[in-house]
Amino acid sequence: DQIIVLSAFSTMSIQTSVYVDGHWTTRIMDIHQVVAQNKDGGRQEKPSSALNRSQQPPLLGILTQTMIRSPEVKSIIPAQIRHENKNDVVFVYDNYIEIKEIIRDGDGYMQNIAVKADFDSSIRSARMYGLPRQYYVHDYKIEGIDAVIKKEPPDTQMPLHTQIPPHILVLALESNKLVFLFALDDILSEIKFVSYQRPLPSHGFTPGPLGKHVAVDPRQVAFFNHSSRAMAVAAFEGSLVLYALTSMDEMRRDVEVAGDIRGENFTPVREVSAMRRLVIIVARLMSPRNKERHIVIDGVILKMEFLHPPESDQNKNHVILLLVIFKNRKSKLVCYEWDCSTSLETAALKGPGQVLHEDEQLPLFLVPLKKSTAFMLVSEKRLTVYRDILTGPAKPHVLILSNQEPPQEPGSSKHLPIWTQWARPMRNKAHTQIEDNIYLCREDGVVHFLEIKNKIGIMLDATHKAGFLGTNINTSFAAIDMGFKGNIADELKDAGSVDMLIAGGDMSDGGRWSFGAREVAHRIDIIRNWTPLLDLTATDGAKIAGKNFGPVDHVSSSVQGPTRFFACTGMGSYGRITEIRYGIEAVRKSDLKLYDLAQIGVTQVWVLNETDGGILVLLSYPTHTSLCIWGTDEALDSIDGTDYEIDYDARTIAAGMSAEDLIVQVTGNSVRASKSQMEAFDLQASILAACVRRSENNDTQMNLIVAVQDEDGVYLRLGYFDTTGQQIVYRPIGCPVKLTSEPVSVSLEFIGGEYFAFVGMLESTLQMFRVNPKGSMTPAFRYTWDGEFAVCDSLAVLTMQSRSNIEHLLVCGLRNGAVETLRINLKSHSPDDHLLSFCERLQIGSTTVTVTTDNTRISRAIVLCEQKLRCLEYPVDSLANAQVPASLNNIWLTDTELPGFQQGRITSVTQALSGFAQGLLFCVERSRIHMARIAGSSEPHLVPRHIHVKGTPTKVLYSQRLKKLIVLFYQTDIIPAIQRNGNHTSSKQRSFNYKIMTVDPDDGSIGLDQDESDDINLKSTISSEPGERFLGVSEWFPNDGIGLHHLFVIHTMLQRPTTSESRGRILICSVSEKGIPVLKSQYEESSPVYAMESYGPKSLIYSCGKDLCLRTLDMRAGQSSGRMQQPIKHALGTRGLQISTHEPLVYVTTDNNGLMVFKVEENKLEPHLNDTNARDGLHHLKIPELSLTITSQKTCTIAGLWEPSKRSVDGSASTVFEATLPGSITRFRQIRRPPWQKSLGLEQSSATASDPIIGTSTNGAIYQFEILDEPSRSLLRFIQNMAFRDPLICPFGDTVTFRPRHLDPSLARKENLHVDGDIIRRLLDRGAEHTLRSMLERAPMPIRRRGFESDFESSISRQSLFAELARAAGIVGWDNGEELMTAVIGWMRSRLQIAL
Repeated sequence: DQIIVLSAFSTMSIQTSVYVDGHWTTRIMDIHQVVAQNKDGGRQEKPSSALNRSQQPPLLGILTQTMIRSPEVKSIIPAQIRHENKNDVVFVYDNYIEIKEIIRDGDGYMQNIAVKADFDSSIRSARMYGLPRQYYVHDYKIEGIDAVIKKEPPDTQMPLHTQIPPHILVLALESNKLVFLFALDDILSEIKFVSYQRPLPSHGFTPGPLGKHVAVDPRQVAFFNHSSRAMAVAAFEGSLVLYALTSMDEMRRDVEVAGDIRGENFTPVREVSAMRRLVIIVARLMSPRNKERHIVIDGVILKMEFLHPPESDQNKNHVILLLVIFKNRKSKLVCYEWDCSTSLETAALKGPGQVLHEDEQLPLFLVPLKKSTAFMLVSEKRLTVYRDILTGPAKPHVLILSNQEPPQEPGSSKHLPIWTQWARPMRNKAHTQIEDNIYLCREDGVVHFLEIKNKIGIMLDATHKAGFLGTNINTSFAAIDMGFKGNIADELKDAGSVDMLIAGGDMSDGGRWSFGAREVAHRIDIIRNWTPLLDLTATDGAKIAGKNFGPVDHVSSSVQGPTRFFACTGMGSYGRITEIRYGIEAVRKSDLKLYDLAQIGVTQVWVLNETDGGILVLLSYPTHTSLCIWGTDEALDSIDGTDYEIDYDARTIAAGMSAEDLIVQVTGNSVRASKSQMEAFDLQASILAACVRRSENNDTQMNLIVAVQDEDGVYLRLGYFDTTGQQIVYRPIGCPVKLTSEPVSVSLEFIGGEYFAFVGMLESTLQMFRVNPKGSMTPAFRYTWDGEFAVCDSLAVLTMQSRSNIEHLLVCGLRNGAVETLRINLKSHSPDDHLLSFCERLQIGSTTVTVTTDNTRISRAIVLCEQKLRCLEYPVDSLANAQVPASLNNIWLTDTELPGFQQGRITSVTQALSGFAQGLLFCVERSRIHMARIAGSSEPHLVPRHIHVKGTPTKVLYSQRLKKLIVLFYQTDIIPAIQRNGNHTSSKQRSFNYKIMTVDPDDGSIGLDQDESDDINLKSTISSEPGERFLGVSEWFPNDGIGLHHLFVIHTMLQRPTTSESRGRILICSVSEKGIPVLKSQYEESSPVYAMESYGPKSLIYSCGKDLCLRTLDMRAGQSSGRMQQPIKHALGTRGLQISTHEPLVYVTTDNNGLMVFKVEENKLEPHLNDTNARDGLHHLKIPELSLTITSQKTCTIAGLWEPSKRSVDGSASTVFEATLPGSITRFRQIRRPPWQKSLGLEQSSATASDPIIGTSTNGAIYQFEILDEPSRSLLRFIQNMAFRDPLICPFGDTVTFRPRHLDPSLARKENLHVDGDIIRRLLDRGAEHTLRSMLERAPMPIRRRGFESDFESSISRQSLFAELARAAGIVGWDNGEELMTAVIGWMRSRLQIAL
């Protein structure tokens, strides 16, 4: 079906006509691509001749992107990887890293700085390499943590963005790469990562992959040009590689010569080069054999660390590597040493090794100590300090740990908790000469403090319990460099003694704690964790796995408010129901009650200046005004008129305060200026709108612009207030300007070095005035809106800066619930050019929108609509691209002390402009006012809200009828040995007790049976039998012939310890008026009931053992007998894990047979459809409008299965697409986009008119999926394939394995129909249009494999195909390539909008 004609512009390209979607299109293709497509096409299955064209599967693709990354922290590394004056902490996750910085504010807070997630691989291990961590003593007065955070940067002639920082992060990837990286703050304060990578030896050399263990020599000395220190990388078993590292001094000298940092300037591992570049020194004067050395290890490598050489060692290049090796059921210490100034070949094994004690055969970790070449081995039963390993057998000092503190949660495990990690706090040199201090952390949160003496005698005699963290801990535990120790430096005697510890939670929240001497540990920050994510539900009554919540006559189809998502997370005493919320987090610092006796509510709030007693806050009510002071004692006290003579009996419409405490208040009938101990200035007038702001050139001067009405009309007046001596003076500026319509809002903005006045008119217009240097106002532009109630009630100016341009946007909040953004063109000189031009319109709600500029980030606006807070921001590339949509995200108020804090309805919001509260949000919610800080880097992320249930929740669903969550959970009880069967035994036994409860999603109240116990979490009318597990719960609305009933059905698995056989139960229960579950009836089953769903008004369908069963109410004379009939069964051959019903079809995801579909006919289960592949299924979601079912597998893959309108002969479902993800999807959920995203034109074509889908994984990651039509998929996949080859977008991808040979590959392979949205987003974040243009125009990176080269080497052919695909995707109406790329970038940003 292809007509091939040789092209005239390239001998390596051809022009081909392809029949696509019913018409012929022309494509320019490389000859290698045609050969490959013909080869792949030959393997493609031919459609059955029995199927007509309508029975052939549609050509659909899938767009996937990571919405929320997993919160599981693998390790925490304090490392200054940006600059030595930055208090950075690196969090290492499974496949990404995150940099956080400790910011000065009281005890400090952690701010998110940057995330690097382009490794395209999991991270095996991570270490820090560089200069030693140092203890700093400052000359100025020390005040808590300010002494560290205020450390001044050293004097240097090099700017911040061209210096190699003190520390470099080393990562070993699962893709068999070793990565060195650090970060820089560039000129625009954007984070730039600089990395160097080298491949690890392949599996041919090692029995297993390298990177399980990474160790870096901790000792740093003055390096010579030819010297370096060492690093070791080991596999789990059998192999070890030694590396010689380039010294920090060498790398810094290279950068000084180059004047900039690029990838070629950064070579931490010694390389060999035959060329000398003029701009940098890259030649290394060592032979190739010296850069690394492979060593075969006979045994399993348990631990590996470098040791500190002894103080008496005169050789400053002495390197010592210690390994713990297990072989033949024995562990031994093995030591290597060498001189790092010579070849790595001199590294020699010292002695045969030392066998460890039987209690140390499997050490938990190895801790190098700083003196006497000492180290510490920590095992389950003992802690041993060894020293002097170089002079013979290491001498042990043992401390028995078997009698340490009992478990904090005895029922969480059969075993005692183990020690999971260690940390060394910062100490000065004088202190380290005396002793070494180590913190040990146990998995249940117990922290011990060790003092290890540096003397010949007893080095360790005891440990001291430092505190309890109140959370479970994994290996992510560290001491951050913020504390001062009063016992180690005379300068710090008065500063107290405090250490700061940070930990990531294990199935619980982590955090940051302060540990003071003889003080209780104090939690400062919370590191959110929502793992394991076991189940997910939503509150909107829409489809979850294809099933509706109840009949429409019992559940209203009109949903009030947005969709809310709830998940089962945590375990044990840290179990909770977590509300999944996406957006910007604002952490509450304080909140106070407003004493509003009339209960009429605050209409507007202004935060004025900071005073000696606190912060002045002006509150405007509909009938009066209140001036209060937010004191340091956390009280809100009213101020009487003796201090400030403002009008307390009128509603304030505008207010402000100068730097000299001059308050200007505007009400509906006056302007009043007041200052303490001065006579107030009062100007009487009928004022419709006003704006008060400080002068940009003089902060003691208050500018005022008002719209005043008199008998001659409405006039716009401009002036300012100042103080002269003891008098307040008002000075008008220019002449009043008459307005043609009634104004509703007035704003005075300083843009591009000059003032502009904006007036929103009731006639749906916006009048723009230019304020001349002499003060006169001249009309500059008039903008008109269309539509009902399109009146501008407020506006904000956003300023965006790129490397070469500064641009301003005007964000207008309209009365009809929309936000409209206008581009301000101050460079316009032609009368035909518009000062204001349309940029974008977002429909947020149906009530008026209030917008204000965020003074902490002038490229962002705070938006208040329908009593909800949001923030609006544009990316940098929107400066040159009017098609780029805004990012609009919710702002969620959170509380560190109240994880279940529920944000109320916000009626007013403002920000403090100065003082200690500068940048803080002040939000009025009914009778309370909250003070909050936007947390972190203010990038959108998951902001969880936890409802604790004091048990492990396993299943959750939302009942629209009850407006409550139905939760299955279990609690662990410890049965003493003496009480079991009445006999004494040698040990205790755990008992798991499953229960059901109702939870109010708003206030978190729990419904259980409270009649039998005061503790609502101990008793319930419905609980499991011994050995029974509740596997799931379903909502059922059966019709028994008399009426509809609202029931819940629980299915279980029961296994007795005395038998290997399992059985199950079906429990049918109702909920009382008090919200308490009550058992109605139960049915015994011969096998476990793994999944269940209701079918029709009378039946239940469930998976029992390896059978699918249908059970129906026993109806007699049109009424139910109260019992159910015997089940109708059909063999599945495997377990059914999930069931959904779409009458008359039943969809079953099976354990290892993929998706199976049955049809209920005449009370029988007939096979209807099946997956042709035997997949290890987990979950599925039916999309009826596309006749498509998405399935997930245990192999981290998903597949789209298409169901023909008529069943085929073999009953097989066609695989439409396949995709591989970082994790397995355990739950699917189809969601609706918010209204402002729909206003961007994100509705798809009728071919794929379905809502986005989210999928969750047990590790807490949440993904977004979107079905693509063929034109959209082809364009996105083409761009993705180019990005695969671009080292800027995929710097760590493998040339052969991960980067496709062809830019437009064959569709025969279903994985080619998958578009990775994470890669597309990298393109948008790293240059966007500039990067896309570069990929299209420059020669691609050559890919050679078995004689084949990459296709589309001609930029003409790439650009031609790009233009064709863009127009086929509906991006039309552009005359040149520049405009087409601009449109494509905007289109891609719209498609990648997060829908949650």
